Amino acid sequence: QMPKIAYKTGKKHGHDSQCFTEGLFFESEEVVWESCGLTGRSFIRKYELASGKTLKTFSVPKQYFAEGITVIGQTLFMLTYQARKILKYDVETGDMKGSAPWPYQGWGMTTDGCTLYATSGSTFLYYLDAETLQI
Repeated sequence: QMPKIAYKTGKKHGHDSQCFTEGLFFESEEVVWESCGLTGRSFIRKYELASGKTLKTFSVPKQYFAEGITVIGQTLFMLTYQARKILKYDVETGDMKGSAPWPYQGWGMTTDGCTLYATSGSTFLYYLDAETLQI
């Protein structure tokens, strides 16, 4: 049996009801990147957590369903759900910088600042090189 852990909600923030959160990355305590997964209408947005003010919005090509995201330096990495790709975006311009094959369904993604960590909905956690995107 799993031990119970006590917790307390610190703050509550409003949320855009048009966004079905698939990926969430905290750039700082005040700024969040979020991928919004919708078939044919996925997008990425950067916003102020306290006010909800959108700072940037990037479109995602219609053939991709946005899933997990993370940021290292000037690059935002995004897993796609069933297209089996990792997309790379420039965080300033929103331009797609490239893509790489991903052998699984994309689910969650995060980083320690150097390495990418990704999940496929299985029991495995994959470590990827941020430069080559190789497992």
